[in-house]
Amino acid sequence: MLTLYRRHRAKCKYKGRRAKCFCPIWVQGVLHDETVRCSLDLSNWEAAQRKIQEWEIHGRENTVTLGEAYKRFLAYHAAHGSARATIDKQREMEREVIRYFGDVPLKSVSVDDLARFQESWKLGKQTVANKIGRLRSFFNFCVKREWIEKSPARHLAIPKIADVERKPFEPEELKKIWEPVIACGRFS
Repeated sequence: MLTLYRRHRAKCKYKGRRAKCFCPIWVQGVLHDETVRCSLDLSNWEAAQRKIQEWEIHGRENTVTLGEAYKRFLAYHAAHGSARATIDKQREMEREVIRYFGDVPLKSVSVDDLARFQESWKLGKQTVANKIGRLRSFFNFCVKREWIEKSPARHLAIPKIADVERKPFEPEELKKIWEPVIACGRFS
């Protein structure tokens, strides 16, 4: 059985092992006949509990975290010549995902978690559609690596974007547009 506890920094005013502060969380105990005592590199208690649950179910070696998966995903993009803008957008998506979920085990992210993440966005429809595409790309990569069985992002609904009908300018409108330019004498 594994036990979580905090190791307080020198400047922390709390002293309890389960205090509600932002000091690092550690784990100790026995996992699958192996003694474990290490830092989880987390300060969020819920994220630490999810990580420990994943360890107990799948073992420490078989658990890939969001941070590790994103590092591999970005390395894959860089190695396969993806455009710099694509990599930068995926990096920004990584920061948002890690900020929202923490560095939790990949298997612990559910469709409902991603839906709540999407609901927190206050963006236009096209931007939301692009971000969902990036999430789907990442989770499909994870499925191909067999880190997860199926992509939780495939069930995210992409918002409907109405196409705006664009008509060419009428001759009178073109004349109004070009009159100032012609009057300057640049195109005479």
